[in-house]
Amino acid sequence: MNLIVAQQPKVPLGVLDVLIYNAVWFALPITALAICIVEPAAARETVKAIEAWTRRHARRVVLVIAFAVGGTLVIHGALTI
Repeated sequence: MNLIVAQQPKVPLGVLDVLIYNAVWFALPITALAICIVEPAAARETVKAIEAWTRRHARRVVLVIAFAVGGTLVIHGALTI
């Protein structure tokens, strides 16, 4: 949004830019909502499958996130000295 405002587009182009931004930004939640409304059983099964995968891989996920954040902080700290 800051980039759209910084370019100072004319009104029609600015409105189009904001509509495109919102379409991209909200595509995943709107799709999830649509699936829950149209096919609730499939949505429940998908959530169960994701939950099962998450439970099986919880340690790896936490480990990868911890190392990624830690590595990023170490690199940022080393570069700002």
